[in-house]
Amino acid sequence: MISQINLTQNKEYSTLSELTSFPSGEMGEIVIDYIMRFQSISLIAYLLDSVAMCKNKNRARIILDLYYRFKNSREYISPEGVTSPAYIFVRFDNAIKRLKPKKFADELVKLISNPRDAMYLPLTTNMVASWKIPEVKDLLIGYLIGENITADRLQITDSDKYYPSLKNIKRELAFAAFSGLKYYPSCDVYEVVSGFVNDSDKDIRAAAEELLSHFNEKCYPKRLDKSI
Repeated sequence: MISQINLTQNKEYSTLSELTSFPSGEMGEIVIDYIMRFQSISLIAYLLDSVAMCKNKNRARIILDLYYRFKNSREYISPEGVTSPAYIFVRFDNAIKRLKPKKFADELVKLISNPRDAMYLPLTTNMVASWKIPEVKDLLIGYLIGENITADRLQITDSDKYYPSLKNIKRELAFAAFSGLKYYPSCDVYEVVSGFVNDSDKDIRAAAEELLSHFNEKCYPKRLDKSI
C-alpha cells in the first residue's frame, strides 16, 4: 500500500505513522482498497480520515462496516483499569459525521439506539437528530432521563474502574441528548428539559437552560410565563 501511494503521489513515505499524519483524498483512494484487510483496529482508525476524504462511492458503507468490526473487537469495551478506546471511536465519529450518509439513516438510528454507541458517536448522534427522525426524539429523551442506561446494558459493572464508567456514560449521553433535542421543540421536550434546571451538576443545569432558551418563546408563552 505504501509503495503504491508513493508511486502515484510522488511521495517517500516509509511508515504507516507518516501516512496517518498526512491524510488526503488521493491517499484514501488507495487506502480504501486495503483497509478491510487490516486486522488492527487501531491502524484502521488512524486511516479513516483518508478514507472519508476520498471519492469512492462505497466509502460510507466501508466505514460503517469497519465500525461494526470495532464493536466486535476486544478494544470496544476496555477492561477494568484500562483507558477508554477514545482514540478509536472519536475517529469513527468524525468520519461518519464528515460523510453525512443520510441514505443509511435507518441503520444509524439503530446504531445509536445502543447507549454505548451513542456515547462513542456524539457527532453522529447529533447529525441523526438533525434529520428530525420522529423516533430519535424519544430515544434522546430516554438518554436524558437515563433510567434505562444500566451497567448490564453497557456490558460492564457499576464500577468507577471502568473507563468510561456508567456514571460518565450517563452524563455524556445527557449532553448528547441536550444537543440533539434542539431539533425537536415541543411541549413534552420542554417539560422534560425543565426538570434539569435545578440539577446538582452545574454543567447539566447550564445545558438545560441553554436548550430552553433555544426554543422559540412564541411556541411556549404559557410555559414561560409560569417560570417567571
